[in-house]
Amino acid sequence: MRALTVALSLAYAVSALATPPNIPDVRKSVVESPIKDALQPPAIPAPPTLKKLDPEKVAPGKVTWHPDIATANSAAEKSGKPVLLFQLLGDLDQRFS
Repeated sequence: MRALTVALSLAYAVSALATPPNIPDVRKSVVESPIKDALQPPAIPAPPTLKKLDPEKVAPGKVTWHPDIATANSAAEKSGKPVLLFQLLGDLDQRFS
């Protein structure tokens, strides 16, 4: 009788190991989606659109320059446009040697 009990116990243990536990089947996407979402870099908002100015049309070669920075600054305040400052070393009318 004892041998029969051991054999049945052994058969039950082997069958318990052969059948997987009742774990629901989980798809790969269910597991990976939250991780992918957490690893995504934050969305960068689009830069604001700048208001396009309608510049006055000036023919090429007809651009005028202000004689000094003070005059250019006062004209820039009136027109709302920035100042473009060129600084040169030396004279333009001399040849480089």
